[in-house]
Amino acid sequence: MGTTYLVTGEEMQRADLYTQKHFGVPGLVLMEQAAMAACQCIVRRISAPAKILILVGCGNNGGDGLAVVRLLREQGYEVSYTFVNATNTQMPEKLSESAKVNWQILQNYDCFPVSAPWDNSYDSIVDAVFGVGLNRNLEGNIAELIERANAMEGYKIALDIPSGIDSTLGKVLGTAFQADLTITFGFQKWGLYRYPGISYVGEVELCPIVIGEASFADKKPLIQAFMGTANELLPYRNPNGHKGTFGKVLVVGGSKDIGGAPYFSAKAALLSGCGMVKIFTHEAQRELIGKLLPEAMLGCYSSMDTIEETLLDCINWCDCIVLGPGLGMDDMAQKIWEFVITKSKKPLVLDADGLNLCAEIDNFTILQSLQSDSATHRQLVLTPHPMERKRLWNALEQRKDKEVINEPLMDCFYEEAFALAKVLHTVVVAKDSKTLTVAENGMGYWNLSGNDGMATAGSGDVLTGIIAAFLGQRMALLEAAALGVYVHGLAGDYGAKTYTTYALTADRIAESLTEVFR
Repeated sequence: MGTTYLVTGEEMQRADLYTQKHFGVPGLVLMEQAAMAACQCIVRRISAPAKILILVGCGNNGGDGLAVVRLLREQGYEVSYTFVNATNTQMPEKLSESAKVNWQILQNYDCFPVSAPWDNSYDSIVDAVFGVGLNRNLEGNIAELIERANAMEGYKIALDIPSGIDSTLGKVLGTAFQADLTITFGFQKWGLYRYPGISYVGEVELCPIVIGEASFADKKPLIQAFMGTANELLPYRNPNGHKGTFGKVLVVGGSKDIGGAPYFSAKAALLSGCGMVKIFTHEAQRELIGKLLPEAMLGCYSSMDTIEETLLDCINWCDCIVLGPGLGMDDMAQKIWEFVITKSKKPLVLDADGLNLCAEIDNFTILQSLQSDSATHRQLVLTPHPMERKRLWNALEQRKDKEVINEPLMDCFYEEAFALAKVLHTVVVAKDSKTLTVAENGMGYWNLSGNDGMATAGSGDVLTGIIAAFLGQRMALLEAAALGVYVHGLAGDYGAKTYTTYALTADRIAESLTEVFR
């Protein structure tokens, strides 16, 4: 199990420059390393003597491409290249200094660009036009040439990032190269995992080069990602422990008409290592949950008058609380929400209706006030999907907390999550196709596991239970939330192998946790 940084375009450029200026590594050395790594990836996938076309830009990404031309020719490939710039395909415009060296080398070998390569005779087309520094829309001749390349039939490979994709935001800058494989250098980039950019990258292969963690000096990247199996980061299991040792999770949810949501959270918590689970829910769900999950204890209410005493006993019993799955939005739900928020300081995961109630301006104010006071502050995780984030953001704007809101927002997804985390002194799990977990200091984790089959009813309730189980086992707040997201995605990936993404359900995701922890 390991972690890797995901970097913005600015962070990657800064690391590149620091490596050259501080460590004295020449740009040509970096370019040759990237080209050699790219060649190794290409050789593993395409056998010589394949016919390959390389699209070359004028910057350092183009210089990488020119070096790849030379290295592939040395290994027996039939390689052609063409310049993609504003005027023509045979003469470059304003080549970077390192790229000029590689172009001169090719000329010394009598290897010159071709002018009309736009046919379907190539086995592969390699995009080395723009790298992570692109910040403008592709227009005119350049856009036309990228689109002509997309229309060709060969296997398409992008170096570092597909040209036309914003390396930080994942936006399509006018048009973009449609890759089957992206060979990225040094570190993964945000834009490779954000929509719509992720739709253009194909498979991603990370190639280490001399730009490493030391290249960030004392300003490390904000975002990391878990990679590999989960076992090495799971909470420690004391072989001499008992069921109380491994955490007691209280799930507060369900209503007169809904019982499935708290069941999924409770089941996932039990399957994620916690020792004991209790569900506080409406009396109408006693029989259903008792049959579905006999391992769980129950604390039930039937009216307003029966809530407080039973709920207080449950709160005093537990180590961690889940609040919201299936809770509803009526007066009874409001009373339960406010009681949990105000009567306990235990770690809390807010989900579903727990978030929707939080988005009510009076409730938002209560929670913000409690979280801002050291005497009432608690460990708190919010798990909003896009619509829940929108509701919370509306409440935040009504509170006029301008000191934490960037206006205009450069990047709505990250900035919204960060602002909410900062205002409520919490960790925000911004659920999406690639979920972002971020803390109030701006640090966080991007999740790279999971699949579209997980877009199914109850999947979020399973996630909530996993996070709560890790918190109940006394993991640190940010790591418990982020690892919970990663484990949830891995369970979805295992489940999809068995059931397909079409037939994946919340229960099947939960059951697949067994494979994650095996």
